[in-house]
Amino acid sequence: MSAPPLRYRRAHGMVFRALHGRAWVGASGHDTVGIEGSALFVWLVLDEMGSVDEMTERIREIWPELGEVRTDEVQAAVDSLVDAQLIESVAEAVVPAGSP
Repeated sequence: MSAPPLRYRRAHGMVFRALHGRAWVGASGHDTVGIEGSALFVWLVLDEMGSVDEMTERIREIWPELGEVRTDEVQAAVDSLVDAQLIESVAEAVVPAGSP
């Protein structure tokens, strides 16, 4: 049995303002960071926690005009946002079917 894919969410306390194709993200005690490109699309779809595959699908559904959205591009954006401590991975316990 393989491990479930990592899921991601915005780091606690982060707020943002989207302006002119860029989001300015920050929190108390953190520098404000500007994000754009693939990282901006990832940030915007993380209003709900998700895996890289789920985020890729959300981006495709919301912005079909982007054309081909590749999972490796989304993964690279996720990695950069994790490195910047703007988003974090979430460990979720897997509960077997039929368990209380």
